[in-house]
Order: sequence, then C-alpha cells, then structure tokens
Amino acid sequence: MGQSSNHVNTAVFTAPDLSVLRHELANVLNGLSGMTDLLRSAGLPPEQERWLDAIEQSAKQIQFLVHSGTGQGKERIAAECSVRRKFNGMNLLERTVTAHTPLAGVKGLKLLLLVSPDLPVYWRGHERLIRQLLDNLLANAIKFTDTGRVLLEARPGKNRALNLIVRDTGTGVPTADRERIFKAGVRGSNSPGRPGSGLGLALCRKIVQLMDGRISCVPAATGGTRFKVCLPETILQAQGQRLPSLALSSIACAVHLDQALGAMTSNFLDRIGVSWRHSGVDSPCEPGARLVVSISECKQQEHMAWPGLSLRASGYPDISAPILLRPPILESALEQGLLRLALAWRWQVISPGDTRG
Repeated sequence: MGQSSNHVNTAVFTAPDLSVLRHELANVLNGLSGMTDLLRSAGLPPEQERWLDAIEQSAKQIQFLVHSGTGQGKERIAAECSVRRKFNGMNLLERTVTAHTPLAGVKGLKLLLLVSPDLPVYWRGHERLIRQLLDNLLANAIKFTDTGRVLLEARPGKNRALNLIVRDTGTGVPTADRERIFKAGVRGSNSPGRPGSGLGLALCRKIVQLMDGRISCVPAATGGTRFKVCLPETILQAQGQRLPSLALSSIACAVHLDQALGAMTSNFLDRIGVSWRHSGVDSPCEPGARLVVSISECKQQEHMAWPGLSLRASGYPDISAPILLRPPILESALEQGLLRLALAWRWQVISPGDTRG
C-alpha cells in the first residue's frame, strides 16, 4: 500500500498536466500577491516601493501568461486584442527594466532605459502583450551579451506609432540568421553552448503581428544586435502631460557621464523640465539664482552591485553630501533625488528675510 501510494504521489509531482500546473502556479501567485500587500503596508522607502511594484507587476504578468493557455484565457486575450485600452507607458517601461536589472547586474552589464523627451506618457494598446514582448527581447539581449550594456529605447514614430528598440553589445546576429531567428525552434549560429529553446523571438514576432506591427533585426552601429519594433497607432496625443515642478525649475544640472548614460540622463532631465549642460560647458545660470547639481557616475560601492549615479550640490556645504541612485536609475528615482536637493536648498537659502524669494 505504501509503495503504491508513493508511486501515485510521484506521478502527480513529476508529470502534472497543464491544468494541475496552472492550479498550483495560481496558488503560488496568490501567496506572492499577499506578501507584496504585507510589504506595502510596512511603510517602505520610495526606492523599495518601486522594486515592490516591479515584483507585483511581474506576478500579474505570470498570472496573465498562466491563464492565457486555458480556453477562457484564449478568449480573453482575443477580446483584449480587439479593444485598445489606455495605460501609462512610462510605468510599463520602468517596471520592465527594473525586473530585468538584477540579471543584468549579475553579468556586470548596464541595463539602460532611453526615453525620447517628446514621447507622451499615456499609450493606447495591449499593455500585457507589450510587456511580454519586452520581457522576451530584454532576456534575449542579456543572455547574448557578456560585456557592455543593453539599451531599451522608446520613441514616437509617424502617425502615432510607437518605436521600441533593444540594442546590445553582444556577439551580434549573422546576416543569414536575421530572418531565421524569428521562426520557432530556430537558434542563431552564434548560440552554441548557450541555453535556450529558440522560442523567444518567435513569440515576439507573433505578439507584434497580433498588434499589426513590425519587428526586425539589424546590426547595431556600435556592434552587437539591434531589434526594432514598430507598433502603429499606439501613442496618444500629448494631453495630460505633467507640468514641470516649480521646485525643479530652481535646479541646473552639470552632466559628467559617458555617451549612453549621458543620453539617458539628459532625456530624463528634459522630460521633467530641468535645465542641464554637459561637463566642460559654461553654466547656463548664475550661481545663487539656481542650485547647480553635478551628476556623475558612481563606481561600484559596497551597497551597489554595479554602477549608479551620484547627485552632488555645488557651493552649499550643508547639502553637499551626494545622493546615490542605484540602477536602473529610473526617471522617478532621478526626479526624487533632485527634489530632495531642491527642497533642501530652498530651505537653506530662501528665508523670510531673503528678498530673492
């Protein structure tokens, strides 16, 4: 009896059918959701709130994928593809990059997010499918890149199209493989010895086709690979964009960064309405009229697995201690760091007896 029972139990756990697997994954996801709710109620710092948000959204993405294989799930996906919903595209980009940053950090790679300053915050389309698309493209880029960086770029195209570009500094894709790699089960000739099923890029093409878009693979100008996705009629008109903060208008930034990190940071500064200059260029404002903040790369520290940013105020000893931002250095984190410096400066400099008010 005992042996027979053990055989039955082994069969259940080693060869479950898909319905059992979905059931068990749903239980795990419910527990994960409950733990994120508990953590959120614990009063976490803003940076950890962003990490928690990325975990929560990743769990919801898994839930979406689990249910997509069921009959009802397929019907729901078909229904979602027929209705284009409004969502916050900036949040989607930040959550996706945050979720993939730890894996990039393990390999010593920089994972950067480059958002065009004129890209509207809100998009209309299929948020979960775009997340699935980006997850596959970023995972693929990180897997085939051993040194350097992976860059996710988002910018507007013609007729409200959304262009998403993933570039890496990896081994590149041979010319003969650039179309073949989008077929299920086909792997590039540069992938021997690397784990993989050859399904990720085939899924990407299928997802893009569901959204009437296009995806292509071309060499990157700096070496490596460049995947470009064009999704038509995804960007909403630039309505409801946030106005620049009055506190941030009192800041001017001096950017001391390399080309890729500098482009990412300067685009963020443009989006949040902060003036900036590259290092070596005369300051655009008089000292005292604005707070000058120096932005430089923070090399590896004990509390950082890979480089981040350092924000340091110039000319005011009381607020001269640098603010360190950990990767992926998202727009929300950069804005919060600058706001901290701006408010500390205004508290120190602008007093009731100060006529500069």
